[in-house]
Amino acid sequence: VGYVRINRFSRFMDGNQPRPVQYDALDAALAEMRGDFSAVSRIIVDVAMNGGGSDAAAQIVASYFADRRRPVLRYEVEGAPTREIVVSPRADGERRPILLLTSEVTASAAESFVLMMRAFPHVTQVGGATRGGLSSLLPKPFPNGFRVTFSYQRVLDAEGNLFEGMGVPPERPVELFPDTDVHGGFAAALSELSKHTLVGQVLLPSGSGSRGVEVLVTVRETDGDSQVWVRFDEQGRFSQTFRGAVTSLWVTAGIGAEVFRIDAPEADEVGRVDVGVIDLRDRLRRHRMVLRAAEGKPGGDVRMGMWFGPPPTGPGGELASLGSSQFPTVVLGSEIEWLLSPEAESIYFLVERPAGEERGPRWRTGHQRLFGPFTAAEIPAELVMD
Repeated sequence: VGYVRINRFSRFMDGNQPRPVQYDALDAALAEMRGDFSAVSRIIVDVAMNGGGSDAAAQIVASYFADRRRPVLRYEVEGAPTREIVVSPRADGERRPILLLTSEVTASAAESFVLMMRAFPHVTQVGGATRGGLSSLLPKPFPNGFRVTFSYQRVLDAEGNLFEGMGVPPERPVELFPDTDVHGGFAAALSELSKHTLVGQVLLPSGSGSRGVEVLVTVRETDGDSQVWVRFDEQGRFSQTFRGAVTSLWVTAGIGAEVFRIDAPEADEVGRVDVGVIDLRDRLRRHRMVLRAAEGKPGGDVRMGMWFGPPPTGPGGELASLGSSQFPTVVLGSEIEWLLSPEAESIYFLVERPAGEERGPRWRTGHQRLFGPFTAAEIPAELVMD
């Protein structure tokens, strides 16, 4: 997620530089921002503490987030022609989801910026309502030295809506500055808004379990990519939240046997990655087997995993542990059902009698037995564990 905070729409350089020079400096900073954001999947634009400045500067900033040329707002002044503002995008335009953060501090030119951004379909306003002072001010002096200012404009959005005196309400209300957590509340809210939530459903053959079928994702975070196992319920539904961006999703029927894949799934403006229904009913078959103890050997619980190709080994040649919750326990003597592709080959089953209840060690923790290789057609109806 790319994050940019804009605290004002004025004074973009030190010193009393002319506005064109300052706007050139603003343009250069925004071009640098665009380069920094080249690899992000979503953007957060924060004007929650922006009290205003120049509407012309706000228009320059908005152009970096526009998807195409669009009318964004208009100014009406009694006795003068209506002035419509149209924003054109830089380069090819921006189409990634954008969250626009606002609060009651967001005022004046920052509110005009909010109206400009709301005209883009990929932008969602989040936070609190803005101040409600969109009009520029017309000063009037008095003989005694006092001076008053008047709101002399009507600033309307692209649909003709007026927000003067009431503020621009967010499309998604979020408390950015809670009274209960003055110091950490904003950071916590920003952290929540930066998360991605993956949702979807896997459809498996009717009447079957899900043993052997796994959903995995690659999550990109600041310190690199990681592979994460995603749990799904009895109906195949899954919902899991990550701090990083989901860059790929794949489904395996046995470790190493990929049967479905999505690369670069898109997140919406709130970070929801909906991959829809993944229908595997015609691609997998059920295979039943009984796992029993050898004559004279104790029964009890074991752990069991299925691999396509030999399981990985440790530095000393030892087999991988089945200590992860990815490998549920199996009662010796019970029937087990596996789902796999009819064309599957080089199938291995690794069975482990764990040394204890602990889970998580990388390499073997108890007595293990490796069965295989088999093809899908050759999988035996019974395996015997010594």
